[in-house]
Amino acid sequence: MFVAWVIDAADSTIYSLTLPMIKDEFGLDLTTMGAIASVFLVGTVLGSLILPILADRKGRRVGIATCVGLFSVATCAVGMAGNLTTTAIGRFFTGCGTGAEWPIGAAYVSEVVEPKKRGWAMGIMQSGYPVGFFLAGLVFLVFESWFNLGWRACYFVLVIPDLATLIPVMTMLRESPTWLKTNEERNRTTEATGKKDHGPGYRALFTPKYLKSTFISTALHCFGVMYAYGIVVWLPGALSIDFGMDNAHVSYFTLVAWAVGTLEYLLAGRLPDVYGRRLVLAGYMLIGLVAVALLNYMLYSHNHSVVAMYGIGCLIGISVGVTVLYITYSSEIYVDEVRTVGLGFSVAIGKVTAVITPTLLGFIAKFTSISLSLLVSTALGMLMIPIIFFGPETAGKDLMKSGRKRRQRRPPDIAKRTPCEPLEQGGIGIKITNVEVFPFKIPNKRVVVWAVGSLPAAEHLIVKITAEDGSVGVSKAIPRPMIYGETQEGIYYALTKYLKPMVVGEDSFNFEGIWKKFQFLPWNLAAKGAIDVALYDLNARSLGISVARLLGGPARKEVVLCWQIGFGERDEMIAELKEKLDEGYRAFKVKGGPQARKVPGSISTPTWPTAVSTR
Repeated sequence: MFVAWVIDAADSTIYSLTLPMIKDEFGLDLTTMGAIASVFLVGTVLGSLILPILADRKGRRVGIATCVGLFSVATCAVGMAGNLTTTAIGRFFTGCGTGAEWPIGAAYVSEVVEPKKRGWAMGIMQSGYPVGFFLAGLVFLVFESWFNLGWRACYFVLVIPDLATLIPVMTMLRESPTWLKTNEERNRTTEATGKKDHGPGYRALFTPKYLKSTFISTALHCFGVMYAYGIVVWLPGALSIDFGMDNAHVSYFTLVAWAVGTLEYLLAGRLPDVYGRRLVLAGYMLIGLVAVALLNYMLYSHNHSVVAMYGIGCLIGISVGVTVLYITYSSEIYVDEVRTVGLGFSVAIGKVTAVITPTLLGFIAKFTSISLSLLVSTALGMLMIPIIFFGPETAGKDLMKSGRKRRQRRPPDIAKRTPCEPLEQGGIGIKITNVEVFPFKIPNKRVVVWAVGSLPAAEHLIVKITAEDGSVGVSKAIPRPMIYGETQEGIYYALTKYLKPMVVGEDSFNFEGIWKKFQFLPWNLAAKGAIDVALYDLNARSLGISVARLLGGPARKEVVLCWQIGFGERDEMIAELKEKLDEGYRAFKVKGGPQARKVPGSISTPTWPTAVSTR
């Protein structure tokens, strides 16, 4: 991931270095060149919104490979461009790839690295960004300045490490175990319901469940970008215009600041693992505030000491390590199921802020000074401190998992109410809003045969009841047409045509009232029972307890499992029984006819009983 970050930064930066040559070759003005730069930023915004969805559905590894492949091909396209349109399109897709790598890469590293080393790993990864700046400068120096191969050679050369990174990403990079687990859960849901579960989208970020994380992460990216981009874009101008430094001293100052910044990216990953994300972020921003305040003091006191200026450069280099902090933290506060899309949204809004920030600071500098505008951007960056303290500390802790435990809800005055009261008269449950039925068929490994029929497959139905607060209850309806006369088709029709209208709008605890309504549809006990069981599941989930607890507590912790052996050839039945004995079963229901007889010595009598835990 470090190498991916290096080439990401190099591909992003090479345009700034080759801009004068592209301008001269195509005969463009500065406004058009600025427009191409804006197209790149638009690409970063759209990429950070769209590609994380791919990483969420197809895997982090596929998402990272797509990012690297996209900006590799796009960089090569810019090198081959023969006109303005091709150049702009190439830069747009370069932006798409580089913009999406932030949220996908951060999500991946946060998921595969153990909690105590997560910050350190994120620091190493993101330290590739300043290294990428140096790589772009080195490629430009060697191939354009020394060998005079032209600006196109710089783009072609950068494609080599791009493609060299793509191969190990697809062959050596292991998939995130967290994503694999989440994807497995979605597949099980798809199999049970018959509907493809793609996971939550961007709309879910604004539901009560995720809104706090979305606010914290997005605010950190916005205010962090205001500080970091303000420093990167306007600091050289402050040195040149406010302090009258020549180009050589500005270059030396920038090199010192970025050299310190590169080392600080590593420390900014390690220190938060030891002292906590929130405290270290506050420390970095205070260092930045002191540095920019000293810069303004030196300007207005006319003290332009070279030693002091380089000291301020070192402090500023240290402070830019805050970027590692807010990216790391925002990747940790989202739960598994929305981590990439949440990060993608936060990064996208941060990128939009990055477009606005230089213009805003330039407007302030027009009436004051560039140094004072940097103080304004630093003050805005200081807002990250109260925002990050609004969230939990994440250092050394496991990532937040999907399906967080629902907060227990105790209905008011529960002892004074009865379950059969209608909802509008103070019922104790929650309003039922929907009943869904999903038929499915799963072939059995063995065809179970008995006197009145056989079961080649499980043709059952999943019943899902949803309440107004989002609580869900699930059960299964099992047809046995040869025993109690209900088929899969009949149960589905009874549930959707008759029972669903009786249940929707009712209080989830109003069992008596619901069963009174059920009297208008005689029999159909499998369909009615599925509703009943799903209601118990719904109520238990809404209260944050198990169904056993809801019914008064479990009577036992272990039960003896029973295995049913259907009709078949004697030897086959004996073999099946022996197989299940070896698996631990000690209770059996064996189908037999009037001619059944004991076969001496065929099966030894087992020691009774060995309990099999169902927990």
